[in-house]
Amino acid sequence: MSAVLAPQVRRGDLVYDPFVGTGSLLVAAAHLGALTLGADIDVRVLRDGKRGGDGRARARGRGGGPAS
Repeated sequence: MSAVLAPQVRRGDLVYDPFVGTGSLLVAAAHLGALTLGADIDVRVLRDGKRGGDGRARARGRGGGPAS
């Protein structure tokens, strides 16, 4: 991801990702010295940083499995 961003992002630039998901784009931008800001519609993705295999966000329930 850094190779894709390197020509576009400079140290001190602000990179905003409105669909941050697990944040890989923002991590790559931060490695290049950018300031990062992200948002996502599903707070569970932001909190847990993971999605299920079906693309839906998953959160840990009491039993350790996905919340319903």
